[in-house]
Amino acid sequence: GCTLRRITPRLRRLCRTLHELSDSDPSSFAVGFVDLRDEQRLFIRPDVWMHAASTYKTAVMVAVFDDIRRGKLGLATQVPITNRFRSIVDGSPYRLPVPKRPRDLPPRMIGKSLPVSTLLEEMITISSNLATNLLLERVGAKRAMKTLRRLKLRGIKVLTAMVLISEIYD
Repeated sequence: GCTLRRITPRLRRLCRTLHELSDSDPSSFAVGFVDLRDEQRLFIRPDVWMHAASTYKTAVMVAVFDDIRRGKLGLATQVPITNRFRSIVDGSPYRLPVPKRPRDLPPRMIGKSLPVSTLLEEMITISSNLATNLLLERVGAKRAMKTLRRLKLRGIKVLTAMVLISEIYD
């Protein structure tokens, strides 16, 4: 069912609609919704763990800004652009595929450097996996998790740099 806080007719309708959608496959989604205007909240299956897709990039951003606050990084810090990472499955090297979106970091950037600020923008605004990997390598998955725990942010687990989904599930 829905967990509603500060119930309004509008949220009640939204809850009914989402339940109708989820009845066909209840394992397909969970919802957390907060209306920033009036702080109304709607949660459907809030404790269900799912693959987070790009939502973990927020955790990487939080860790990067924490390192900036602590003086370990700066927004202008130059990061070498590479496309060679270690698999979380077996430690073997892998590369991300050439991006299909024209706005993603183009392959011609490999071997150059970009500032942390640009990588953050690419990671958040266009969901660049390459930018995410590069930033996560800077802060480290363990440090990112430690930052999240210190800030009491729960429900996100950062393992390592982005891997191809097929690598995990094959």
